[in-house]
Amino acid sequence: MTGKKRKRIKIGDVYVIPPMPLTDATVNRLINLIKHNHYIFAKEFLVILYCYQKHDYSHAVQDHNDMWNLQGGNEGEATSLATPHEEQANIDRNVIVK
Repeated sequence: MTGKKRKRIKIGDVYVIPPMPLTDATVNRLINLIKHNHYIFAKEFLVILYCYQKHDYSHAVQDHNDMWNLQGGNEGEATSLATPHEEQANIDRNVIVK
């Protein structure tokens, strides 16, 4: 994953955009940050990030929902992963030109 990847999940009919593109550098920074600090659910986050490090997003919906549940979420359960076409269409609709 050398380029920017934004794996969107769908919550109902809404696409959730990750706060930052999932580049190799971003994933590696997050892994190092979690490994060198004391975070609640660090083990669970690392399992997810190690998958993302291998470009495996096949469990992104379940990953989101697991972390959402661990953190006491009551709204925002993911329902599916956006298809590449849905993701690009969403990007095209929401691009802000400066």
